[in-house]
Amino acid sequence: MPRDLRVNKPDSSLRAWQTLALGLSALALALNGYAVFADRSPGPRSDAGRERRLTASPEVGSSAEADAREEPTLKHVETLREDGSAAALETLIDLATKHDSPAAIDAIARIGGDRARGFLSARLASAADADLPTFASALATLGDPAARAALRDAARTTRSALRLAALDALRTLDTPDVRELMLRALTEPEPLAATTYFADVREPRALPLLERLARVASPEVARAAIDALSAQGPSAQGAIVRLLHDDASTADALLQASSRSPAALQAVRNASIDRLRQGAVAAGPIFDFMEQDLAASTRDALVLAAHDPPSTDSALNALVRRGDNASLLALSQLANDADPEVAVRAGCSLVSNPDSRSRVLLQRATQRSLQRQVAGALLQINAPGARPI
Repeated sequence: MPRDLRVNKPDSSLRAWQTLALGLSALALALNGYAVFADRSPGPRSDAGRERRLTASPEVGSSAEADAREEPTLKHVETLREDGSAAALETLIDLATKHDSPAAIDAIARIGGDRARGFLSARLASAADADLPTFASALATLGDPAARAALRDAARTTRSALRLAALDALRTLDTPDVRELMLRALTEPEPLAATTYFADVREPRALPLLERLARVASPEVARAAIDALSAQGPSAQGAIVRLLHDDASTADALLQASSRSPAALQAVRNASIDRLRQGAVAAGPIFDFMEQDLAASTRDALVLAAHDPPSTDSALNALVRRGDNASLLALSQLANDADPEVAVRAGCSLVSNPDSRSRVLLQRATQRSLQRQVAGALLQINAPGARPI
C-alpha cells in the first residue's frame, strides 16, 4: 500500500487513557444527578425546623402529635383558641395534660362546652395542690351552671387546698347560687374568701355576719370584714356606727379601711368628730383619717382638738399635712391664738414647712418668741427644695 494512503492507529496506552477519561466523566455526571435528586427529596429536618413549624400558625388538627411533644407557645395556643373546633380543643387538652400549660387550660375554658368542662372538673379533683388554683379559675371562667356546681362541690370537700381554691375562684362570680354559698361560708371556720367576696358584692343579709366577724375574728378576717362593710353602702351605716363606738382597736381598723362608700365615709367622719369632742383620743389612726379627709367639719374638729393639751400636737400635725389653703389659714389663726401654749406650738408648725402660700401668714405672725424662726422660714420660701404650691 502506498505510504500516503495509510492511517496512523493509536497505540494501546493512548486507548487506555481515553477509556479511563470517559469513565470518570460518566461517574461525575451520575454523582451530580444524585445530589440534585437528594436535595429535592423529602427527608428528616432539624429540631429547629420542627419548632418553627410549631410556632407558625399550623393548620389545626394536622400536627397534634408534634404539638403534644413540644412545649406550647402563647401564639400557638391563641391560634387554637380562636379556631375553637373540636380538633383544636382536643389538641389543647393534650397540651394541658402533657405540659400543665396555664395558657392552654385557660384556652380550654374559653372554648367551653361539655368536653372542656368534663376535662377541667376531672383535673380539679385530681390535681396537685399547686395546680388547683389554675383549674378552679378555669372553671370560673367557663362559668356555666354545671361549672359552678363543680366548684360548689369542691368548696364543700374536706381537702383544705381544694376547698380554698374553689372558694377563691367563686369570688369572681356574682350569681344567686354563689351568693348563697358565700353567705354560708361566712359562718364556717375559714371565712376569709367569703368575707372578701362581699367587698365587691352588696348583700344586706351579709351585714350581721360581717359585723360579728369584725368583732371576733382573727385580725386578717376582721380587717376584711370591715372593708366589706365599708363597701356595702347606706345599709351598713348602722353596723359601722356601732363598731366605731366599740373598743378602740375596732374603731381604728374602721378608720384604716382600704375603701369606703360615701355613706360609710360620712359615718366614719361623724363618729371620729364625736370621739375628738369627747376627748377620747390623743393620737393614732383617727388623726391619719382626718389628715386625708378634707371636709370642713373635720378641719373644725382638728382646730378644737388643738386646744385640748393631750391632742394639740396630733391635731396641729394633721392640719399641716392636709396641705389645703383652708387648713393653712386655720393653722395661722391658731398661731395667733389667745392661749400662748397653743399659739407657740401652732407657730412652730407653721414655720416648719413653709411655702409661698404662707408668706403673708408668716409676715403677720405676732409671736416674738418665733421671730427668728419666722425670718428663716421667709428666707426658705421659693428657695431650691422648697415645697411647690
